[in-house]
Amino acid sequence: MRVVRAALLMAACVAPLAAQAQASARIEGRVIDSIHARVPAGVIVQAVRLAPAPQTFASVQADSAGRYRFDSLAAGRYWVSFSSPFTDSLHVVLPDYEVAVADGGQAVLDLAIPSAATLRAAACPGMVLVGGQGVGLGTVQDAATEQTLPGATVVVAWTEVLVDNAKKRVVTKPRTSAMVVDSSGHFRFCGVPTDVPLQLQVQHAGVVSGVVHATVRDSAGMLRHDLSLNTSTTGMATLTGVVVGRESRPLADVQLQLAGTAGRARTDSLGRFMLSGLPAGSQMLEARGVGYFKARVSVELRSGRSVSQRIQLLRAVSLDSVRIVGERPVRGQVPDEFVRRRTDPSTMGKFLDADQINALNAFDMTDVFRTQLGFHVIEGVLYSTRGGTTVECPVNLVVEGVQGVRIETLEPKDIAGMEIYRSSAGAPPPYDASCGLILIWLKR
Repeated sequence: MRVVRAALLMAACVAPLAAQAQASARIEGRVIDSIHARVPAGVIVQAVRLAPAPQTFASVQADSAGRYRFDSLAAGRYWVSFSSPFTDSLHVVLPDYEVAVADGGQAVLDLAIPSAATLRAAACPGMVLVGGQGVGLGTVQDAATEQTLPGATVVVAWTEVLVDNAKKRVVTKPRTSAMVVDSSGHFRFCGVPTDVPLQLQVQHAGVVSGVVHATVRDSAGMLRHDLSLNTSTTGMATLTGVVVGRESRPLADVQLQLAGTAGRARTDSLGRFMLSGLPAGSQMLEARGVGYFKARVSVELRSGRSVSQRIQLLRAVSLDSVRIVGERPVRGQVPDEFVRRRTDPSTMGKFLDADQINALNAFDMTDVFRTQLGFHVIEGVLYSTRGGTTVECPVNLVVEGVQGVRIETLEPKDIAGMEIYRSSAGAPPPYDASCGLILIWLKR
């Protein structure tokens, strides 16, 4: 179909458009996005006349309401098709629609981006993928030569969360799958879980890329994520950029780190940063600012080049609103109430001090809570099993007396002590502990 369409378009380039000067037929309609339930952006609609000769071609961009219209067409039989940035990113060939229009007549033809179920079926023919199962696809390039890398292996990993009703607890199981890149440089995973954080890595000839994160949204059913691997042992990359907050205001003193490397930097007063001497290929950049949610951005770095990246952080909690309870003059010292409850034999909580938290070697708070039975993290939200009956019960995270804090605003290195209560039993008042309670005390 693509070859035939290309031939028609080539023929259209030499067709005399002047012959249409007296034509008065019209084709019009709307383009809708069945996946996102909105008007798709950047849609181009094409109309190719199949008969009678000569073959002609016309194209138009749909407006902000998704409407398109071809005026002054010659009568005949047409193929109508369209493309959009979303479908182009998936390398999906959308179906053509055939319509006939008489001289002076009008044809109304509405077009639609296929549903997630249709896209999944088209991407993985012969497989039945239901809700909760999606498709991840992309290409793999050599970061040094920018040529495709057939024969490389793409590994995808994720954590499966299950509820063991018999033992009344949540069970997490690591899952992995591997796919060899085909001769055209493409890979495709069929049946990966949707709305679950995935980790992707390229492996080839003993060389591995950085680990990047991606999520296939169930509403879309598919995700395209291109990857690269630095096969050269020489040449390093540079990453520059800016970090902004609300209303695109630059953020100073934001910490940037290239995951798994020694690459670290902080933004200046204008929100700018630069990291040099970085390994090329697919990498994950992390940005952390006090009072902001942590951001993770996949970057494609190239040897000997400078790549620019803009990052926007979302405000989480203002530290000005944190009420400091008591004074702790010694850095790392916990308050008296922490010590009192910890030494009380009737206390039902679990207690961790700064040394114990440091011994976990956790990169962030998600890693800390993965070690604590009875809690798990999904998309940055901390949940309790609440006796094993549900996984949709958000834990009350309290920092220095402030309730409902998000874990992205905290760093393991800043914590002096942590009290963990898996249920309301034994939890200290006046905090809400219906789904579990975490009390955190910060270092001074």
